[in-house]
Amino acid sequence: MKLLKLGRMPAVLVVDADGIVRAAWYGESMRDIPSVEETLQALQGQGTSHDR
Repeated sequence: MKLLKLGRMPAVLVVDADGIVRAAWYGESMRDIPSVEETLQALQGQGTSHDR
């Protein structure tokens, strides 16, 4: 069992002007990051927080 993953894990966070995280994506590899369209939707307030 792998208890500790060493190295970097990708994450994209959309944080509003008040410092509130409005959307979050976490992945195992760079292939897991959201598309530009998903990120833009979150920036426009249409996204939801989730793990991939």
